[in-house]
Amino acid sequence: MFWQAPPPTDEQLAVGLVVMYPGAFNSQWEMQSFYEGLLAAGRPEAIQIMPWGDHLEQWAAPDGFYDKLQAWSEQEAQRIAAYRADHPGAPVTLLGYSSGALTAILVTERLPADVTVERVILMSAGVAHDYDLQAMLERVTQHVIVYWSPVDALAVELVGDLGTIDGAYESPAARIGFTTEHEKLLHISWEPGMVANGNSGDHLDYLRSPAWIRDTVAPWIATRDDDLPE
Repeated sequence: MFWQAPPPTDEQLAVGLVVMYPGAFNSQWEMQSFYEGLLAAGRPEAIQIMPWGDHLEQWAAPDGFYDKLQAWSEQEAQRIAAYRADHPGAPVTLLGYSSGALTAILVTERLPADVTVERVILMSAGVAHDYDLQAMLERVTQHVIVYWSPVDALAVELVGDLGTIDGAYESPAARIGFTTEHEKLLHISWEPGMVANGNSGDHLDYLRSPAWIRDTVAPWIATRDDDLPE
């Protein structure tokens, strides 16, 4: 049986919420290293993993998929809004990996006018590099953090063959970041020193690198104060 994250407790939900949207596999196990890395860092928030489609659906059944994803994102935005209403002041972070980065973007864009989240983290985004992030940024109070790798060869290969989740066939944000510029938008690139924690800059390294998630990604999770590390 594949790994699944346990449901969060009421105590964790009272502290804050981290929602993670997986890549094209749309599975809980795809995000296991993320989950374990956040726990190893001592993160006290509730952590939820939310698949947004069927396994490889974006490529296996592309007809109508984008409309379906937008409808799903609308419902998910309402779920996030309900959490905020029930837990005022508890910080919210949305994290999207690979194709799931677009889901995180769409959900944030669709939040009700009076609802925001503190942070959005886009990990190796399988999204067009020129996707306009302005609408998402308007719904974020602290930062949007974009992690990309200049040596992510698999992302380029997949996009060349199958396209990004939003239908582009050029270099994805996973390889070069986004072109949008904004004071809330922080780009962080892979560096060779990350190899020590198991991240060689490849698109799939995060699936087996909880130590890297612990040391690098966990500090990006939103707290009540905007305390991004230097």
